[in-house]
Amino acid sequence: MATGIIYSFPVRCNYGRYEIVQGLELNEFSQQRMKETEQELLAEMADVDHLLPPETAARMTDPFGRAGLVNDIDEECLRAGSIVVKTDRIC
Repeated sequence: MATGIIYSFPVRCNYGRYEIVQGLELNEFSQQRMKETEQELLAEMADVDHLLPPETAARMTDPFGRAGLVNDIDEECLRAGSIVVKTDRIC
């Protein structure tokens, strides 16, 4: 995935717990569609680039300002070997 594009994992939500769906196989068709979507997003980003303030380009290399950081949720999941993220939000 190109820098500046944010892509999510497929997840299940059950009473405020998000679990990354495991074992999904991406066939050739799905992989091609994902690549096409990436190219479309890059084209859209280029189309509006001239409208954005200069500091936006710098943020694209680290969109969440987290370079080198690991938050508590990441740490907890890594320790537990878990693929579940707990939240206070009910879906």
